[in-house]
Amino acid sequence: MKAFLAFMMAENGETL
Repeated sequence: MKAFLAFMMAENGETL
């Protein structure tokens, strides 16, 4: 679960 959240956060950071 943590890895999934970290992945989403990283993707959002790159997109934004």
